[in-house]
Amino acid sequence: MRVEQLQNLLITKSDDEHNQQALKSATTTPQKKSMRGNSFNLDIVVNKKLPEGWEEVSELMREGEYAGWLINPSQLNVMKEIGRGSEGTVWKAKWEGATVAVKKIPGGRSAKEARALVRSTEISAKLRHPNVLPLLGAHLNPFADSLLMFPIMCVGTMKSWLYNDQQQGGGIGALFSKSSHSNKSKAHEYKKRLKAAWDVAKGMSYLEDMSIMHRDLKPSNIFMKSSEKGCAVIADFGLSRYSSVKDNNTTTPTICTGTFIYMAPEVIIGAWYDCKCDVYSFGVLLNELLGRVAPYAGLYYSPQQIAQAVVEQNMRPKLFIPPSEKNSTELMRLAKLAENCWHKDPDRRPTFAEILRELDESLPALEVTQSPDSFPASDCDGDCADNDDADESRSHSRRGSQEPRQPTTLLGSINKVLEAFF
Repeated sequence: MRVEQLQNLLITKSDDEHNQQALKSATTTPQKKSMRGNSFNLDIVVNKKLPEGWEEVSELMREGEYAGWLINPSQLNVMKEIGRGSEGTVWKAKWEGATVAVKKIPGGRSAKEARALVRSTEISAKLRHPNVLPLLGAHLNPFADSLLMFPIMCVGTMKSWLYNDQQQGGGIGALFSKSSHSNKSKAHEYKKRLKAAWDVAKGMSYLEDMSIMHRDLKPSNIFMKSSEKGCAVIADFGLSRYSSVKDNNTTTPTICTGTFIYMAPEVIIGAWYDCKCDVYSFGVLLNELLGRVAPYAGLYYSPQQIAQAVVEQNMRPKLFIPPSEKNSTELMRLAKLAENCWHKDPDRRPTFAEILRELDESLPALEVTQSPDSFPASDCDGDCADNDDADESRSHSRRGSQEPRQPTTLLGSINKVLEAFF
């Protein structure tokens, strides 16, 4: 019996040692590397001196390798250019059988631009929300071109969705017309526009919870997943950054970041700011969606003059006052919400959580419903056709999507100049 007991004891001890060794191995063995990245990205920076601004890219790429969002360019079948912006070009591509949009960012960037790219990629890789455009993958290269891959949003930007019918004459109507007389736009029904505002508020509330400032919230940086239902997603995090607590902040965020007509006064003057700067932008956007009229339409001010008047004269877009009709009380409530959002004092503005609660209460009374929409949704309502004709009018760019092609006219030329500001 003693021999059997000794044998059992040795077996038990052996099993324990085996289990401990397995546990140690499990906790020390690196995770399996993503086949998508295939170590291609990391090989670029190994044993090389990184250019200024790229100092933190190695750690980010390791995170991407294990998280599975690093991609090898050889896995992409690039098809055609579909957009061009100040940051780079956007191409339609095939990736593992799916149609995607790939933003190509040229190499040789300044240290400031490189840091912004690394930071925005780090932020985008962490975002998971139905109303935020997801980053599908990235190829980061400090010495050559970098690539960012997103779902292709075939409907286009909120800007083109709002003003498509007003842009037929060169786009001037969307910027300077005091009122809209056409009902051809798919966005002419205010319920769809309010549904889009609801979606944006949801996405921004999520970003607020993560202490992320978008810093350039506007219609051309929002994509429509569905033109018929008003489904929207927030895009373009090229200027985004984490917000810090004021008392612990050692540096003031960058001055004049974003687009002047949507920019909060504290950003314009270079004062310290946080996520409330996005609340201001949302107020301007909400008012624009209520009336389907561009901010400061009819004033013929330059963007710089608008910014100066916002700071010195407390100028704001003309508040849209809904006409007397059924549920006008609720529409007035939304107009008041927009006004509260663009208050001069950031502390007097609501948070996005409060904005969302307000919309949750008021929009159902306006018969605005939460229609189900897929995530990430690149082909809602049959809006996307995988052919060259459909692709010609739909694309991505740094500040959103390339707008519908304009006729070569004097008005069209003027519009191209204005696009540089808006």
